[in-house]
Amino acid sequence: LALTGFALLGEGVDATSRTESFTILDESSHRATTVGWTAFYAPIAPRDGLHFGYDTELAPVAPEMWRYRGGGSDRTIDFSNDQHLDSGWVTSRVPAYFKFRKSETRRERVTIRRSGDSISVVNGLGADINALWMADRDGRIYSAKEIRAGAETKLSLASFGVVENKAGLRGLYTAGDWLGEMKAAEKNPQRYLAPGCYLAALDASPFVEEGLKGVETRKAHTLVYGVGAGEER
Repeated sequence: LALTGFALLGEGVDATSRTESFTILDESSHRATTVGWTAFYAPIAPRDGLHFGYDTELAPVAPEMWRYRGGGSDRTIDFSNDQHLDSGWVTSRVPAYFKFRKSETRRERVTIRRSGDSISVVNGLGADINALWMADRDGRIYSAKEIRAGAETKLSLASFGVVENKAGLRGLYTAGDWLGEMKAAEKNPQRYLAPGCYLAALDASPFVEEGLKGVETRKAHTLVYGVGAGEER
């Protein structure tokens, strides 16, 4: 009882989650393809488990799977209404990690408006954008920061332009280190952007399910690579 009480006082009873994801959003076909990691930690094992849609492919990452040894707790899944990872997936005070990928129809978009030499964007991604870089048809890159969801912001011409790197975007999917590639893309967007595309950084995960209900603290980081964004004049 003393040990349990000490643990609860130190960590509380609320679960936390974290998600890192990269989404390619084809605005012309309304298709979004997302890859990434999601993790959960709960001082007390949740009764309802985890919930994901049928379109999400999950790959659990656990120590026993790294070593391919037997043992561990039993896990159950219910596919009646969704992918319900019912029991054994998130246990008390043990982090649970998953790789995931999914492809689905989405209506989110970034609307680009041009008036003479002025370019502005309307954030229709459903979450605040921390930073955005947009490459025009001539390879010039424009940028803006702190764009609230639904707001319109004028872009400024960046000091760098598009750098040809055909393997850059493909590397985000083929590399084993997705997180490392995401950091590289955000640090050097000119090496990944193609003319007519944009890259947006968000501290949210609008293209990924929450997974665990009743989470007190959710941390997320998402990069959205927009393709086929049209301009309004």
